Parts: sequence; structure tokens; C-alpha cells
Amino acid sequence: MVGHRELGRSMTGATYAALPMGPQLNNYGELAADILQSDEEKAESFTPEEKRIIEWVHEKFPGKTDAFNALHREVIWKNKRTGVIIPYIESSELTGM
Repeated sequence: MVGHRELGRSMTGATYAALPMGPQLNNYGELAADILQSDEEKAESFTPEEKRIIEWVHEKFPGKTDAFNALHREVIWKNKRTGVIIPYIESSELTGM
């Protein structure tokens, strides 16, 4: 979601759904299959902007559960019914990210 807010597009292709225990990957099965079938030598490198975003997230959330805890405080997750997709367009409403 941070990548979308900064770049206007998803960095991973992941979608997220509001579940009782927090926002969760909604298309994990698709992503896992793609990852397992991918050719590492054909993988695209991160752009400088993507690297900057990854570094920013790493610095903002250095502890193992820091990002997890921040996501669980987000209103865009709390206000969704269980199972509803959290649209990327709402990334502008993130408060802790």
C-alpha cells in the first residue's frame, strides 16, 4: 500500500482483504505459484524509487512486529467488513505508514 501511495501502482501485485486478525494477503495462492515458477535470472531489479520505499519501510519499522502493529491500527482495515478487499486507492488514507 505504501508503494501504491508513492508510485501510483502496486510494487508486488498483492491484494489485501480485511480479515478478523488483520489485513491479509488475498491472492497468496496466485503469488506463491508465480514465485515458485519464476526464473530468478529473469527477475526484474527494483527501481531506485522502489528501493527507497523499501528502505523507508525498513527504517520506520525496524522491529519484527512494528509493521504488523501499525497495520492493525489502520482505520482503512478496521472499517471494512470481514473478507472485503482493501482497495489500493485508499492508500492515501494510511495514518501510520
